[in-house]
Amino acid sequence: IEPYLSDQWFVKMDVLAENAMNAVKSGEIKIIPERYANKYLDWLAEKRDWCISRQLWWGHRIPIWHTDASEDELKAAFAGRDDIYFYKAENGGYLVCSQEEDLKEDAVPGHELKQEEDVLDTWFSSGLWPHSTMGWPENTDTLKRYYPTSVLVTSRDIITLWVARMVLFSQENMGTVPFHTVYIHPKILDGNGQTMSKSKGNGVDPMDIEEKYGTDALRFVMASLCTDNQDVRLPVKKEKQPDGREINTSEKFEIGRNFSNKLWNACRFLYPQLEQAGALAAELPMDKNLFALEDKWILSRLQTTIKDATRMLEEYHFAELAGFLYRFVWDDVCSSYLEIKKAVINSETLTAEKKNAMAILSYVLKNVLDLLHPVMPFITEELNSILFQGSEMVISRAWPKADESLIDAKIEAAFDQAFAVVESVRGVRGRYNVSPATKLSAVVSVDDAATEASVKDCMAIITELSGLSDLSVAVKAAKPKFSASAVVPGGELYIPLEGILDPAAEIARLEKEIEKAKAFAASIERKLSNEKFVSGAPEAVVNAERTKLATQREIIAKDEAALKDLQ
Repeated sequence: IEPYLSDQWFVKMDVLAENAMNAVKSGEIKIIPERYANKYLDWLAEKRDWCISRQLWWGHRIPIWHTDASEDELKAAFAGRDDIYFYKAENGGYLVCSQEEDLKEDAVPGHELKQEEDVLDTWFSSGLWPHSTMGWPENTDTLKRYYPTSVLVTSRDIITLWVARMVLFSQENMGTVPFHTVYIHPKILDGNGQTMSKSKGNGVDPMDIEEKYGTDALRFVMASLCTDNQDVRLPVKKEKQPDGREINTSEKFEIGRNFSNKLWNACRFLYPQLEQAGALAAELPMDKNLFALEDKWILSRLQTTIKDATRMLEEYHFAELAGFLYRFVWDDVCSSYLEIKKAVINSETLTAEKKNAMAILSYVLKNVLDLLHPVMPFITEELNSILFQGSEMVISRAWPKADESLIDAKIEAAFDQAFAVVESVRGVRGRYNVSPATKLSAVVSVDDAATEASVKDCMAIITELSGLSDLSVAVKAAKPKFSASAVVPGGELYIPLEGILDPAAEIARLEKEIEKAKAFAASIERKLSNEKFVSGAPEAVVNAERTKLATQREIIAKDEAALKDLQ
């Protein structure tokens, strides 16, 4: 192979590059995450002339024609045309450029016009697309309406090839920047950290995922992966389908499907009650005089969620937004508020309390659909059409605005503390294999009177959600005999287990479990200390062993804490 030198077409970049750099330096264009602005600026700062010609059989042919006609002959042929330019060529003859049309070979009498055979660089053609498709160079109504746009979402590997070129094209042709923000999304790799590709067979086909899990499940998981990291990993596995096809999929998409189901079931819980009441969700007004403590809490949490979700969207923190809304819907709305109000809403009698609970839940769910709509547009529109019949589509509604009057930080803090106690009770049940059907007693020892009052305000909720028969709260309460304990905010939780567990048998069981887990952990440690295994085995296999070791260490720590309680 020998180098072949040939004439190429270039665009001079000194002024163009400087203008494009100034757009970012001045803040007229913001690049998110900010670190990618350096890549943009460093590349443009070299101000290397841009080679725009390609020797390919496809593409836009460069609009230059070669001719041996003289300058006078060209002037005569194109008299009165301000869209034709011609320049003296270094190798003799003239170069003719047409701004508006393809020139015919005989456009200059007695001479042949031959069009340049090279085609334009892909990025040059692409840079012209948003201008020419909307009527440029004419200032059309379409161009005025749709250009410039607001945000460009793209990958880091074309910041220089695409983003920078779009900016300099827009500044030169349109006299403005093409967008005010550039969002650089992370690159999705497979579980082994390799780029997904068809040739490797490690990629995921979105159509397969939509068919198996649902479109919104795919969208939700993709949003949850949009962190500020440069790369994210999506473990991929092959899976046989009922129709015999084998597809690539990932267990991560089950998170999106399960979340969609959770949202659907929350709305399905309310809908029959609305039918029974002969009312639409949109018709139920809330009565502040009937607000219970949990009503004030969920309304406060909703307003806080609206504020935080709005901030996350404005700051392009999509992964944070997806996780935040997931926890609000799953934990606060479904696992907490619905569980507390289930008996009231399910009651056969349509009391004022029931109507108010349904009104509050309707209000919360309507805002949830609005907040989730950018991430999960299809299920939110479907649920909106069912639950809020006759109301406008979600996409047509204004973005939710927080009602500051409903925010109560004190109540939110009290419920955070209450739910921490509930989770601790459930943790003790899991630690000692105590059935959820078994009623337990509990004692909360708190550090001060303010914490005592806060927990007592939520005693009924803690008792209901934890499956307790009774709960006592006191400052510096004594630990009952043979009790399990757990640290909670502002104090400690004690759960007497006498009569529920056989101390000797439970101690023996835990000692056996600890011994077994230690032996397993030791075998994994020996394997990971073998340099030949760590360096020779696939990264996925090594990581799996490290995960197993971390799991065994967690089991050992949990069982040793339980054993200490019993002893």
